[in-house]
Amino acid sequence: MLLAELLSDDSNCRARAADSVCDWRSSYSVTERRVIVRMLSVLAQHESDLIVREAQLHAIFEVVDHPAVTLADVEPVFGLVGSATGSELEYLQYLHMHFQVC
Repeated sequence: MLLAELLSDDSNCRARAADSVCDWRSSYSVTERRVIVRMLSVLAQHESDLIVREAQLHAIFEVVDHPAVTLADVEPVFGLVGSATGSELEYLQYLHMHFQVC
């Protein structure tokens, strides 16, 4: 269900789905955590709705703080560096520092 909502044509549905990732973050297995972060990273890179993209970045921020999550899992989101604005930049800066990306 989460995947269908994250891929929905309805931007409100996509934003709610990203928000729900945060609500369930403590219950994810290591594999689920990595898959969700990777999926959100790819989706955020291609998201045109700024509200949805911020929700996706926030969800990544909430879930990424686990030793099993790797730079490869979040790497797609770094494609936003040239187009990110406002709080999106803060999320990207955090990810850069977290993974010590130069």
